[in-house]
Amino acid sequence: MKIKTDKEALAESIDYLHHLSQFLGIFGHTMVPEQADTSHTNMEWNDKEGRLYGQWSGGTPKIRMFLQFKDALLGMQTEQKTVLQPSESWSPKEIIQWMESRLAFLSNQPAKMKLDLPYDFKDFEVNDQPYIIPDNKYLCHWGRMLGQFQHVIDQLTKNEEHTGATRVWPHHFDLGNLIILSKNEQGEATETIGLGLAIPDHLSREPYGYINYFNKEKKLPTDRPSLVYGHWVDNGMQGIICPITEFHEDTIEQEKEIKKFLSEGIEAIKSMR
Repeated sequence: MKIKTDKEALAESIDYLHHLSQFLGIFGHTMVPEQADTSHTNMEWNDKEGRLYGQWSGGTPKIRMFLQFKDALLGMQTEQKTVLQPSESWSPKEIIQWMESRLAFLSNQPAKMKLDLPYDFKDFEVNDQPYIIPDNKYLCHWGRMLGQFQHVIDQLTKNEEHTGATRVWPHHFDLGNLIILSKNEQGEATETIGLGLAIPDHLSREPYGYINYFNKEKKLPTDRPSLVYGHWVDNGMQGIICPITEFHEDTIEQEKEIKKFLSEGIEAIKSMR
């Protein structure tokens, strides 16, 4: 049997959590008032509890789902009750059946999940294939990374105009927020800086922090300042990315370096506007 590297084990755990987060997306799509930008399906990380929470449903009683990273447990709760469901050895179909039965129990009315998600995630399928949970060490490690980035992002956006709470989006499974630099006469954001933590994709083969500049009317100049952390990109986004392996492994030092990466990157982009 092949022994996985730390990078491979972490990637496997992130992929597993990404899949499980779709059940929170399905719940939001079914039970939360719909928003055009699909924000009714997004989630918020609670670092103290080690849980990713979906949004509260409309109606009474209010109900929400969560994903507890330790042991990869799914949960559903009202303000008075919480029920847990393991993912290990359960198939997506069985988890949907559990969601419908628990929702009916908590709300005292029949429930049917809407599986036609308002975003495209081709790797997720409601089938009979049972889940096999990856190493719990790496599930918890990804939770720590989310917590560090969220803490720093919340600090940096505190005195900026931004788009509300730092959120995780179920489609790309990235944690992020937006700093609003300019608006048009209708109050719509026309120039922003996005900052967050993303999972591996075409920009990086490992998880990475990002700072993304957006303006429909102009691009960043090609003459750009040198960076202590990360590098400039223009393919798919214009801004800066930094693979998480560039940060110190020690938790305290790591958060300091994340803050330095994000704060210096924001100022570098602002200086080129």
